[in-house]
Parts: sequence; C-alpha cells; structure tokens
Amino acid sequence: MAWFRRRPKYEVVSTEVPMSTILRWYLYDTGLDDANKLAEFVGLNKVSAEGDAKEQEDSDIRVSRIMELMPYIDALSDISADTMVALHRSNGKGADLTPEETASSKIIYKAVSMSSLIGALSIGINIGILDSGALSSGRIEMDMDYE
Repeated sequence: MAWFRRRPKYEVVSTEVPMSTILRWYLYDTGLDDANKLAEFVGLNKVSAEGDAKEQEDSDIRVSRIMELMPYIDALSDISADTMVALHRSNGKGADLTPEETASSKIIYKAVSMSSLIGALSIGINIGILDSGALSSGRIEMDMDYE
C-alpha cells in the first residue's frame, strides 16, 4: 500500500506585487472617482490614455470576480456605516448631529467600508491570496432591520 502514503504533488508559487501597483488597482477597482486623477493625489504617476484604458479593462476583470459577493459587501458596508455613526454618537462628539449630518456621515462611512471591501477582495483574488472558487455568496436572506 505504498500508494496510500504518497504525498500529493503541488507547487508553491510566490508573487511579488509592488505596493504602488496594489494602490493603483485599488483606485481603479473601487471606482470612487477618476482613478488616474486620484493617482496623482496619492503620489503615483498618471498613466497615458492608453494606460488608463488598460487599467480600467484589467479592473473590470478583477471586479467581475467578486460581483456575486456585492449584496454581501453592500450589507456589511451598511452595518459598518451604522456602527461608525453609533460609535461617533456614543463618544459624545456626534450627539448633536442633525438628521441630515447623520445621513451624510452614513454615506461617507459606507463608501469607505465598501471601497475597502471591494479593494481587499478583488486584489486578494488577483494576487492569489484568496481563491475565487472558494468564495460564494449562495442565497442568504439578511434581515437588515436590526435596530
């Protein structure tokens, strides 16, 4: 029964990606604003029009790998935004927020949370630290009325 003791053959692959590349991917994948314009504000060089088109095309591929997770990402982003507003209010700094300011804060917190999750998942899959085949949203009913 020597075949029973055989170790599976596998190959360890190491990928090195510069942080500047990950940052650029994040800017394109999150779609918060003109990624090429934002690149300058975070210390990266702008890319040419052709480079911008290629970055957007590559981003579309990365983001398409997590599209089935978007309801989950959206729900977690709502939870995060509500939690951050509650935290802000509980420490006394946001006790006097108007309903409009509260709504505005939730929008900002949700954008931060959602962009972080989208960037983490799309980039993680692209560099191989997450397996897109192992990620599945399935069919989960979430009751968002937790207040």
